[in-house]
Amino acid sequence: MIPGDDMKEFLRDTYGLKEPSFFGEVSHGYAAENFLIQDGESKYFLKKYNKRRKLERLLEIHKVERFLSENNVPAIAPLPNEKGETLSTYQGRFFAIFPYVEGRQFDHLPPQKSVTSAGETLARLHKATKDATSLVVLKKFDTWNKEDFLREANEILLLIEGGENTPFDLLARDFLKLKMKLAEESSVTVGTLKLEEKAILHGDYHHHNLFFGKDDKVSHVFDFERTAPGPRTIDVAYGLFLICFDYNLGREAVLDELHFSRAMEYLRGYQSVFPLSQDELKAGIEWFYWCKCVHHVWPLDRHYKEKEYRADVFVGPRLQLINYFSKNLNSILALVDKV
Repeated sequence: MIPGDDMKEFLRDTYGLKEPSFFGEVSHGYAAENFLIQDGESKYFLKKYNKRRKLERLLEIHKVERFLSENNVPAIAPLPNEKGETLSTYQGRFFAIFPYVEGRQFDHLPPQKSVTSAGETLARLHKATKDATSLVVLKKFDTWNKEDFLREANEILLLIEGGENTPFDLLARDFLKLKMKLAEESSVTVGTLKLEEKAILHGDYHHHNLFFGKDDKVSHVFDFERTAPGPRTIDVAYGLFLICFDYNLGREAVLDELHFSRAMEYLRGYQSVFPLSQDELKAGIEWFYWCKCVHHVWPLDRHYKEKEYRADVFVGPRLQLINYFSKNLNSILALVDKV
């Protein structure tokens, strides 16, 4: 819902805008509430943060965005308000204003030049922050605990089996049982992967958080809400799966040689700027598989525990993809040997 006149008054008082008007709502993204603002000839992006976000964490995110933008990484940093602060409060919610950026985005597998540029840009981000990991102290990179996952998965499975037995329930049950089977048969832990090379991670690096120019190269990076210090290979792997293997798309999951070709170009782009060892790259790929594919109950926890259904569309395609990855993980790991 587009904000009303009271929000316009807030923008005038807080940011010194003269005649702000809303010309669009950005619905892209999970649980997003973002709006486009026009003020004379100037345009802005207004971000309304999730209620769960804490002040200290948001300030930390802004600090990372400013650091990157000041160190030749094309991150979109928040603008200061009249008090010189990047975070503002209105009706109990936190807001920030960012420059409005024109750029292309892809809702499908990006072209070769774009995935190469995505790899190069991520490497530049990591290179700029390799000695600045102290920028973030309130969040750690994601990991997993097998026993905790199985316990939570069993709780959700009981809710599914006590439900109405709808087509979605049947799909969710298959999705969860596959994950539980894979977890039970595995002894892989974060410790056994020996993740090492550290930097500030973007945390959610994929083509929906990138803008591309007319030359198909990355022009801007945004949405650092999951930023954390950690092994840079897991950021590389996150982008590999989401950009090149369509892991974040709610559509039929079909992988072919084109996806593997793009994955090669993405990895080559990264390695050309800030190389990682082959062992480290492979450890990152395994991290994504075990952490994000297997030991991960989202979005079923939202559906069955919080009655939030927005992400249900991901379950079918991800079941197919996890089936594929569980049988072809070695083929994905073998990409590293060809880079």
